[in-house]
Amino acid sequence: MLGELKIGIGQVNTMDMESINEIRSELVLYLEEVCSDKSYNLLLLMVTDIQNEGSEVFYSGVDKGLLSKAFGVQLKNGSIYLKGIVSRKKQMIPLLSTASY
Repeated sequence: MLGELKIGIGQVNTMDMESINEIRSELVLYLEEVCSDKSYNLLLLMVTDIQNEGSEVFYSGVDKGLLSKAFGVQLKNGSIYLKGIVSRKKQMIPLLSTASY
């Protein structure tokens, strides 16, 4: 929970972002399904590219605008790339928390 918002954030690390691109649409659909079934306001999956030091963040939820506000990006197609964001606990959660207030 982040205030009144039910937010879920998962993370996996990879050295092969191409394999993620092959299942991109399935990941987006799965997040949408879980988000709806479990009543999340925002559900995120960070796929962290260790070599290039960044994360592709897949998202779903009625409060996905919080992600846009926190990182100053435009949302499109169910995912965004955040260069330099590699830590869920030290980077992602603090910025989302600040943006939610």
